[in-house]
Amino acid sequence: MAYNALDDRSVDYADGLALQLQQKKSRLMTAIDWDSELARGTSASDTPIMQEMTPGAARSDPLADVSHDRYATERRWISPVKYEHGVAITNDDVLDTLTDPTNTIVEGMANAINRWKDQTVITPQFFATVDTGETVGARTQAFNDTDFKIPKTEGGNNGLTVQKLAKAVEIWIDNYVIGNEGDLENVYMGLPARHNSALITKFFARTKDSSVPVKINGMVVTEFAGIKCIYMPWLTEDVTDSAFHIPLWVKSGMKGKDWQTKADRLRELPGKGTTKEAYSERRCGAVRTQEGKVIKLVADGTVDFTNVE
Repeated sequence: MAYNALDDRSVDYADGLALQLQQKKSRLMTAIDWDSELARGTSASDTPIMQEMTPGAARSDPLADVSHDRYATERRWISPVKYEHGVAITNDDVLDTLTDPTNTIVEGMANAINRWKDQTVITPQFFATVDTGETVGARTQAFNDTDFKIPKTEGGNNGLTVQKLAKAVEIWIDNYVIGNEGDLENVYMGLPARHNSALITKFFARTKDSSVPVKINGMVVTEFAGIKCIYMPWLTEDVTDSAFHIPLWVKSGMKGKDWQTKADRLRELPGKGTTKEAYSERRCGAVRTQEGKVIKLVADGTVDFTNVE
């Protein structure tokens, strides 16, 4: 498509403003383990996960043979998703904006890539089926709804409640994901925008002796009950249960990776006169690293602290 500014000379300002309002950086990349080593090929293997070990029986006779166990490992495969986008820039674009439009196009492309990483690369992998075999496709592991899903009705309320979060922590403690103070990973919760409105209302309405800690920056709730909030406005209600499937995860529970293939070019288009093309290409992937480190919290768009305030 062309970056056209033909109808209104003020469109240069409007477009520049719109670009400034776009997302500046990925919201999720810093909340997961993003591997700095570039991958090659069609898929990359995450660090093998060793099966949980149990203490062996002590020998009653010091001359007896030591018993041996064998433990299986599994791989987690990351497959890349491709981003490719081109923007045509004509002489008319440059003349009508009276500036070089490539600067704003570069900024807009960067913003688009960051949104693509969040929405297309990372978000679908929270609850996706993962490849765990020796080769890609040999064996798969679906998300375990039985053990790691908190239903909408948990705690007797369909909304986001402390009871639901307490249940998530119970699951993590049972699975040795988190433990005593000092070995607690950062915990993140991906929320739709609707929950910020509900949380901010609760924040200003709460009593002085409220036991629910909420941190805000401006009118945005950044932390709720010690959990870092990341807003994912692209989350939509699931039609099957009229609720949001909210990811709750520790940082090591997700891994992302860039591929070596990468391109950012500004070039003339052959046969198109002075028309140029701004072009970018990326390949990135993400995967859930270990079952139990990501929890699916099902809740509607409300927040209720009635039982804890």
